[in-house]
Amino acid sequence: MAGGTWNVTDQPVLPGLYMNFVSAAGNAIQAGARGVVVAPVKAHWGPVGQFVEVGSEAAIRELFQEDESEGATAYSTLYLALLGGPKKLLAYRLAGASATEASVTLQDESGNAVLRVKAKYPGKRGNDFIASVEPSLSLPGSKELKLYEGTALLRTFPLGDGSTLQAAAAVNGDPANAWIVAEALEEGTLADVSGAALTGGDSGIADLTNAEYASALSAFETQDFHVLTLDGVSDAALRTSVAAWVKRVRSEGKGVIAVLGGSAADDTAADAVSKAVARSAAIDHEGVVNVGTGAVLNGRAYSSAQV
Repeated sequence: MAGGTWNVTDQPVLPGLYMNFVSAAGNAIQAGARGVVVAPVKAHWGPVGQFVEVGSEAAIRELFQEDESEGATAYSTLYLALLGGPKKLLAYRLAGASATEASVTLQDESGNAVLRVKAKYPGKRGNDFIASVEPSLSLPGSKELKLYEGTALLRTFPLGDGSTLQAAAAVNGDPANAWIVAEALEEGTLADVSGAALTGGDSGIADLTNAEYASALSAFETQDFHVLTLDGVSDAALRTSVAAWVKRVRSEGKGVIAVLGGSAADDTAADAVSKAVARSAAIDHEGVVNVGTGAVLNGRAYSSAQV
């Protein structure tokens, strides 16, 4: 009988249900039955300024990735929110003015720029995309575009005779294409190219300010939800703005609650309790919950703002 501990790099030999374990684990944390939560997040991938429903941990990875380098917050914020068992979780990706899609321009056989291939969303993930145009092995006389992420093949797009109009239609009309868009710049036939890297992608995190959060609050007013949580942000000015917003919308009949907290430094300070009490006293409103302590989950420490 199959047994033992699953290890991705040292896979068990005995037959069993091991191969199903990874997908099952990815869906283990998912939506529950209580209320609607909305959360602004920062990420290196995914739609910007749009509400996206997230129903499982696997969906977080698919929509926003697990990468939380350089200030990204989507994975941990949405993961912790799902642990609370909301009926619906709405994510709203924020990005500053620097947010840009990675792109590459492909040429025809005369060296003219004829097709622009661009990542579907702004973010540094697109900088890992590589496009190759080559003759099709299965359809002699035709070409195909292969899209890689690093060394992993994401998708092969059949391009027919390789004309730019046909290529753009093939890429943009593929319902399974979740990574790139194409724009024909001129009519022509694509030249073969190997390893054309997309560049220039920026996640728009470094220049993100409280103004983007304020704009998000205005967008949140268009949604029906019960709880607002920030993505681990503990800036005092932003807390004040959110509290004022909650007080206003509640006075207008929208009975939402915001859940806020402090920084990891506040949580571990010698006067951590007094800091938490001071935050609560400054807000002093039934529509705002102030979390006063951080936590450790699966070996990772989270601040009270994240909790």
